[in-house]
Amino acid sequence: MIMSLSGSSPKPLIAVLDYGMGNLRSAQKGLQFVGADARLTNDTKLIADADAVVLPGVGNFGACMAAMREAGLEESIHNAVASARPF
Repeated sequence: MIMSLSGSSPKPLIAVLDYGMGNLRSAQKGLQFVGADARLTNDTKLIADADAVVLPGVGNFGACMAAMREAGLEESIHNAVASARPF
């Protein structure tokens, strides 16, 4: 976890998967609003190190999955789901 600026309480690091589709920034902003250190990312190391992972949804999941594969995120998604972290 990342410590807050005040140092009083830790902020969970949440990786919001950036696969180039959907309303990703809104998901990130909502998580930040409730106090998380939410980062829009396709960095596989950050995804592996995050306390939780968020996969924002879209209406056309077939196109979404193709975009995630193209972004190189499929293995990171499988690893996050298999871990004990919230997904």
